[in-house]
Amino acid sequence: MDALAFKNVTLTIGGKVYLRNVDLVLEEGETLVVVGNPGCGKSLILRAALGFPGMGDGEEVKMEGEIYLWGQLMAELQGRQLQQARMRIGSLLRGGSLIDNMDVRRNITFPLYYHFQDQMAAEDIEARCALLLADMGLGFLGEPGRRPVTLNREERLYVGLARALVNQPILFLLDDPAVGLGAVATAKLKKFLFYEPQFADGFDLGGRGEGTLTRLITTNCIDTYLDCGDRFAVLDRQTIEVVGDRCAMAQNAGEFIR
Repeated sequence: MDALAFKNVTLTIGGKVYLRNVDLVLEEGETLVVVGNPGCGKSLILRAALGFPGMGDGEEVKMEGEIYLWGQLMAELQGRQLQQARMRIGSLLRGGSLIDNMDVRRNITFPLYYHFQDQMAAEDIEARCALLLADMGLGFLGEPGRRPVTLNREERLYVGLARALVNQPILFLLDDPAVGLGAVATAKLKKFLFYEPQFADGFDLGGRGEGTLTRLITTNCIDTYLDCGDRFAVLDRQTIEVVGDRCAMAQNAGEFIR
């Protein structure tokens, strides 16, 4: 089954068309990288997969076509159903979206306390946070009262990454996480984009079982992720062209990719 599918999707925000008649399929277990120029609408693909959270309060959002999550039409997911679908998704959007009035531990564990407090004991939730920070070499950030305002940019990125992974998602949405990082920091981060934590509590919150995490990455710098993706697509002039695997991407002679 496809994890995510766009069928003839046209997206208009505030009267401006960002996507036009887009068809795109993300297969379960693969890593798909979508590349495009800054401001072309790449991030909107990720937000569309989440049901446009936080959008629509200002500029008008108009979408035509259909988006499917694991075979379910998103337009038919309302209330609790939409919330349950989002619980199976981890996302790392630009800036990390940390909550400034919560400390680091609470930021990371917030999805569990919000969605799974009736299933998991507090000690299991906190143990997940401790494991993630330890594996990332950031255990010191788990000190009580440590707020996001005290973190540097790279630390904020990892805290956001830990929060995205704490509920064992089966779909991972990443908005160019390595943008602005140096070569050493980028190499380290890319290892954690493919890190799948092993929690001792026995809960499979995302329902993934033994399956492989599915990833959708958007970027304006294809070189950074050329060794990461299974397939690559280009967003240009409001449409998406699926190029193929990394060899096809490297050998493509198209003007935009060059």
